[in-house]
Amino acid sequence: MPIIDKYTNPQSMELQEFVDYALKHTDMHSTDSVRALGEQLAMLGNNRSFLSDFFAEYIKGNVLTNPQATLTAQSVVLSRQDDFYLRANFWLPEHEMTENESYLFAYHQAHDHNFDLLSLAYCGDGYATDNFRYDYSKVHGYLGEVVDLEPLGRYKHVYGDILLYECNKDIHFQRPPEQPSITLNVIPLVNQHGLRDQYFFQIDDMAATKGTIYRYGRNVMEQRKELFGIAKMVANDEIGQLFIDIARAHPCNRTRYEALIALKDYSQSEHDTLCHELRDDRVPIIQHYVGSVLAGA
Repeated sequence: MPIIDKYTNPQSMELQEFVDYALKHTDMHSTDSVRALGEQLAMLGNNRSFLSDFFAEYIKGNVLTNPQATLTAQSVVLSRQDDFYLRANFWLPEHEMTENESYLFAYHQAHDHNFDLLSLAYCGDGYATDNFRYDYSKVHGYLGEVVDLEPLGRYKHVYGDILLYECNKDIHFQRPPEQPSITLNVIPLVNQHGLRDQYFFQIDDMAATKGTIYRYGRNVMEQRKELFGIAKMVANDEIGQLFIDIARAHPCNRTRYEALIALKDYSQSEHDTLCHELRDDRVPIIQHYVGSVLAGA
């Protein structure tokens, strides 16, 4: 279960006060420090006018001055700093959404996050979420992998509650609220460094102890994969060598894996040679891939 905190401090904060406090007192590298910021997030939530004021200024500064200004239906960033940002998320009932919007909201899609997420239920009846935990260190990270889960039951994110979803620990399967609802979310940027993945899991039973990774989150690693896919179309010896170098050594394990896949499309022989070289590699996703290649050789 994500960590749930409740605060009864009746004081309120302005948006800039909250940002200043977080900058001065919160270590975004520390989950405990992020959790402690929940009291100030609750105080910001006690301010029932700041969000209306923000949107009034946003409309004046964007829509009135830029006819092409856009905003996603699901969230808006209220403040972005070097190591965190604060956003408001808007959760619509299912009957008010198109199919594409439902996908954007990640309803009925069990997933983790590759960052800590601190969330306050600001208004509305709140979404419901079925919760699981898993051990990221035991996951190889390939599509189709079956992962051990610990089911933790259902929770409804109601007004005033503070949730902390821990990076690559908590999995949640969100269900739409019955009424439009808003959460305020603090997202540390220090965990979004392009090294840890986000997974989406196929979970058929909310009491299940197993789930299957069926896709990755849209993140830097997916962008690297797309870059490799484009590069394959114009690949030369230099690009081929870059695929080899990245597959051999890169701080991100899945980036190594994606480079190895790209190398296969560029040169089967160089790919096979590198797989033999990497047969004793200790990275799980590389182990799994190389093992399957060599087993079929």
